[in-house]
Amino acid sequence: MSENGVKTVEIPSTVTVRDLAEMIDVSPIEVIKQLMANGVMANINQQVDFDTAAIVIAEFGFEAEHLAAEEDDLEEAGELPLWRQLFYLIGFTGFEGSLRRCIWHFLFIPIILTVLFVLLCLFLVFGLPGLFPMF
Repeated sequence: MSENGVKTVEIPSTVTVRDLAEMIDVSPIEVIKQLMANGVMANINQQVDFDTAAIVIAEFGFEAEHLAAEEDDLEEAGELPLWRQLFYLIGFTGFEGSLRRCIWHFLFIPIILTVLFVLLCLFLVFGLPGLFPMF
């Protein structure tokens, strides 16, 4: 309990609706109703951020306190798997990564396939000397 008599709950930066309901000892359905009243459509397994969780538990008479991050968190410690390090290195993460993937899939790949198709047609029609007239 805090100084003003309100119960304090420590919440991590993201928490599932079910875990949030267990922390404040209410039904997950009540938490979902409160989320919907605040304009957030979430199911019982969906994660919500700290700010959203703090607003919801304030409606139930609790006070939110941010849980300190664990020291052995893989992303913070830099102990990411190799494939994820490569994704970060290439830049295929977040919004920018999805934008790069869209550009790659919808622009560059069709251009590459078109060039290869034209080269194949030239080869089939004219043969190898048609592709390389200098030989």
